[in-house]
Amino acid sequence: MQIVVLAFGFMMEYNKCLKDYNTFGLDCTAKEYVEFANEDDLPLIKDLFARYGKLLILAGGSNTVFKDSSFEGCVLRVCNKGIEVLEEDENEIVLRVAAGEVWREFVLWACKKNYCGLENLAAIYGTVGATPVQNIGAYGAQVADYIEWVESFDMSNGEIKRFYAKDCQFDYRFSRWKKDNKNELICYVAFRLKKAFTPQLSYSAINQSISEEEAKNLTAERMCEIITEIRNSKLPDVKIIKASSVYETEPVGCDDDDGMYLNAAILVDANVSPSMLLGECLGIEAAMGRVRTKKNGPRIIDLDLILYDGFKTESFELTLPHPRVLERAFVMAPLLDLY
Repeated sequence: MQIVVLAFGFMMEYNKCLKDYNTFGLDCTAKEYVEFANEDDLPLIKDLFARYGKLLILAGGSNTVFKDSSFEGCVLRVCNKGIEVLEEDENEIVLRVAAGEVWREFVLWACKKNYCGLENLAAIYGTVGATPVQNIGAYGAQVADYIEWVESFDMSNGEIKRFYAKDCQFDYRFSRWKKDNKNELICYVAFRLKKAFTPQLSYSAINQSISEEEAKNLTAERMCEIITEIRNSKLPDVKIIKASSVYETEPVGCDDDDGMYLNAAILVDANVSPSMLLGECLGIEAAMGRVRTKKNGPRIIDLDLILYDGFKTESFELTLPHPRVLERAFVMAPLLDLY
C-alpha cells in the first residue's frame, strides 16, 4: 500500500512504485520517496541523508536499473524548475537553470531564443542536472564547453557549493560527480551561451541534411530541428514489452576480485533488423561510457542480443541465438522471467 505524508510542504511517500520513473520500466517499490522541488526542501533532505547515509538520486531514469523488486532506502527525485537570466549583454547570456528541467525542452527553448551553443546537443533524454555528471556530448559538441558553473547541495553537512567549470574535472564523458561525491545534489547549472550563431558542421550526417542554400541562412533553431531529425532517424522503433528482475551474480570468466555483476533481460517489439538493433545497443554502450579494456572484465554496461524471433545467423559481428546462452545461468534466469 502506498502512503503519502505531507510535512511542512515536503511530500514524502512510502512504498512508492518507481515503474514510471525509469526508462526500462522496471517494477520496483521504494521504501521512501521524496521530491526536491525547491530550496525549502534542502534541510529535510539533509536529515534524510543523515538517517540513511546515502540517497538514491533519480533524474530522468534513463541510466537507472533496479536490481530488486524493492529498494530498501530513500529515493530522491529531482523536480525543481526554473530558468533565470544572471548576466546579459549584446554578445552573450548566462542562464541559471534548475536541475529538474527537461534537457531537450531547455535546449529547444534556448535555440528559439537564439541563445546559441547547445543546438548539437538537442534531443538527448534526461534532465539539466544530469548533463554535467557525464559531460554529455554529440555531433562535435560537449556540454562542458558551455557550463559556467554547477551549484550543488552537500547533503552531508548542508553546505551549498558552486563549482566553476575548471573545478568540475570535466573529461570525455566524465566529471567529478561520475564516480565520487555522491553526497552532492546538483541543484542548478549555469550556462554561458552566445547570441551569434556559429554552426558546428564537422559531422557528415549534418552536412548531408543541409543544402548549400539552407547553410547560408541557418539558425540555431533550425540546427536544433536538424539534430533532432537525425537522432530520430537513427532510433529504431523499439517498444519494451516486459522486463525481468535484476540478478546479482559472481563474475564469470574473469578475476574474482572484480565484484558482483547485475544481469537483466528485456523483451522488445522491434521493426528493425538484428544487425541494426545490435548497432543501437553498441551506441548506447558508447554513450554511457563503456571502454573495452579487458576481455570479460568489469564494464559499466554490456548489451547483447540473445534471441530474435526464431531468427538464426552466424557472422563475425553477430550470432543468433547467442552461442553461449545455455551455458550461462546469469542469462537463463532473466530470460525465464520473460517467457
